[in-house]
Amino acid sequence: MKINKKLIFISLLLLLNSCAVRVSYDENKSILNKSEISESNKKNNDRDDFKSFANPINNNFKKFVLKRNPRLDEKIADDIIKYVLIYSDENKISPKLVLAVMAAESSFRADVVSSSGAIGLGQLLKSTAKDMGVENPFDIEGNVKATTKFLAKLLKSWDGNIDYSLASYKMGFTGAKKAINSWDGLPESTRKYISDIKKLHDSISDNE
Repeated sequence: MKINKKLIFISLLLLLNSCAVRVSYDENKSILNKSEISESNKKNNDRDDFKSFANPINNNFKKFVLKRNPRLDEKIADDIIKYVLIYSDENKISPKLVLAVMAAESSFRADVVSSSGAIGLGQLLKSTAKDMGVENPFDIEGNVKATTKFLAKLLKSWDGNIDYSLASYKMGFTGAKKAINSWDGLPESTRKYISDIKKLHDSISDNE
């Protein structure tokens, strides 16, 4: 029996082309799946972001903010809460503590300036805001970012001691440290400041 070499050659070519088509298809399918997965993950992340800001506990934050400042526009209240949630998570501190400090300092007035030149929601000096990487402390997001970062820095300096951190927020780190180490301790005005903020913190409900 004679073997038809030409027929065998053609058969091999057809077989190789078939394999190439399957490989090409599989590669395209793989790329498509990665794209679909990426888009799916994006949608899931978007949903998670929405859930994080629509969490029922955040309604209590809004109630707290508007109770402290009933004239505040609700959209501004929402923005304040959103940025507090973002930057408190970023700096690993309680959003309730940040809100309590802002309530005591400014009653959530972003444009208020004290006689000493402290500005906005967290009543920050321009120099303090700049040290925290914020150029415009009148900006709501910028002020929340700087306030939260500054509180986190103080908490770290005092190994998580809230009383000493709040005293430093009011008096400055050096002034608070000197008072804490003195015979008389912290002045009465600072003790009241700490007590007031703790009461504000505890007044924010953890339940709907």
